[in-house]
Amino acid sequence: MLYSEETFGVTSYDGLDLSSLPSEFHPPKDLKVEYFTRAKRQIRTASVVASENVDAQVIIVLGNQEPLEKYFEFINYLSPHKHNWAVHIMEPFSQGGSGRYLGAEDYIHTENFDYSVDDLHYFIDAKAKMAPNKPIVLIGHSKGGHFCIRYLEQAGADTPITSAFVTSPMMGLSTKTEIAEPYVQWLVSKGKAKEPIRGNDVKRLIKLSDDPFRRKLHHNWIDIGSYKPTHGVTTGWLKNAYISMRKARNPDKLRQIAIPVVVAYGEHEKVVSKKYIEYTIDHIPNCYGMKIYQAKHDPLKGVTSIRERLASNIRHFIIDQTLPKKPNQGPTLQP
Repeated sequence: MLYSEETFGVTSYDGLDLSSLPSEFHPPKDLKVEYFTRAKRQIRTASVVASENVDAQVIIVLGNQEPLEKYFEFINYLSPHKHNWAVHIMEPFSQGGSGRYLGAEDYIHTENFDYSVDDLHYFIDAKAKMAPNKPIVLIGHSKGGHFCIRYLEQAGADTPITSAFVTSPMMGLSTKTEIAEPYVQWLVSKGKAKEPIRGNDVKRLIKLSDDPFRRKLHHNWIDIGSYKPTHGVTTGWLKNAYISMRKARNPDKLRQIAIPVVVAYGEHEKVVSKKYIEYTIDHIPNCYGMKIYQAKHDPLKGVTSIRERLASNIRHFIIDQTLPKKPNQGPTLQP
């Protein structure tokens, strides 16, 4: 058996002590947590549906290691009931409350990134049936942004998604990580695909955000929810990330993306490659590139001045369904 049959995530927050969290981090009103299973792989999802006849839908795909609880603040900020929206979150396999690979339960692992792209196709198709002919905005961060772009490349014009907003998409990794590829391939060839790549957690967290509380929010939720944490990625995950990023950077595929896309990234990005983010912006036909002044890798978890400006931009993008200005010509987003 390839996958663990254990369930790692909570589906109800009743009885959990949330007193250590400010109210904006509490579960949004009418939140429903569910699982779907594809090819024996359990994927945890969550939805807030404002009514039976919503005016728009938002689909969020999470970044690496993120649990869906980390996005409660963002969903509360979007105010789906106020706008009559449905908001859906998908946790990629091998993180948060989704299932894990046998032998790598404590780490982020994959045999093929295509599996998660296929999961996203399935999830989007299922949610599109809930509100036919209504706008659907696709949002993804980091690895989630990578999956969004690969989905849009595959779907082309044949997609129910009407627009997309991705932050810090994983189109390439930091230079230090990129040059390690031959060594990573050698490790996998020696049967070490499920062994972890260890790094300095403190330094990694500092690269994400300047907000101390939100920087640790992932670990706070693990403590409160008591589900199984992940401690970084495996060698096999990194090997397959290189493969998937090369697929995503195919210029002909990027040009097939037919919808308006905003690509936002921090001025001080050090986790993923700014060079390949800018390459992506240049190759998507109807794309608006947004450099966020003073932001790091995770601007939605950044300090207030960064976080609220970006969240406001996303909310207005969902409402307007149009790019902010002429594609690729947007100014830097400053606090």
